[in-house]
Amino acid sequence: MYIKKAKKQNPGAKKTYEYLHLVENVRTEKGPRQRLILNLGAIDVPPEKYKELANCIEAMLSGQQTLFSPDPKIESHARQAVRDIVKKRSEEQALAITLDGKTDQSPEYQHVNVASIEVAEPRSLGPEYVCHSIWQELGINDLFLSHGVSPHSVSIIETLVLGRLIFPASERQTWEWAQRRSAVYELAGTPLKGSLNSFYRATDTVFQHKDAIEAFLSKKKRDLLPSRNALSF
Repeated sequence: MYIKKAKKQNPGAKKTYEYLHLVENVRTEKGPRQRLILNLGAIDVPPEKYKELANCIEAMLSGQQTLFSPDPKIESHARQAVRDIVKKRSEEQALAITLDGKTDQSPEYQHVNVASIEVAEPRSLGPEYVCHSIWQELGINDLFLSHGVSPHSVSIIETLVLGRLIFPASERQTWEWAQRRSAVYELAGTPLKGSLNSFYRATDTVFQHKDAIEAFLSKKKRDLLPSRNALSF
């Protein structure tokens, strides 16, 4: 495995975007070719650290803990990449089973020494669950969907709002919180593209529908908390 820098320029735009790809060399009938393992995105890693990052990712995938990077930043990027690779492989395997039409439902049991289990990357869930439950009860997702907002964007909007309630910070910090410290995606749903730019776009979407949101929440407040005059006999 190794890191390769890729550049992309949208049609009609002058700005060029740079991304890092994790690739590997494979043999094909037409000779050696590069196979994309994962698009790492626009992460901040200097070129001299590319090999260290690739080695760290490969070590984590193979379980060789002694080869982990001493650089906390590199290790953090590597852990995120490994999570994305495992998720990608799981989705590909599930798709293959669906297309093949064959599934093995028989349970498989293994003996595990519970004393040997360690929590490597604990994630917050309690506050997210409370806020998600309220979000669901209010039916805010239906509000955005009724205004033509994509379901994939709705999950990011919920993540953004929950982040502001639980971990008030900027879009970038909220994105890092959701990626590395919170289990919010387990509740709100994993976005199709959970990039930092998608969080910025989610903020724009919320502002775009500001009046509709305020009217919706105002009505919900009246329904849930009727005025004293309405309660008088």
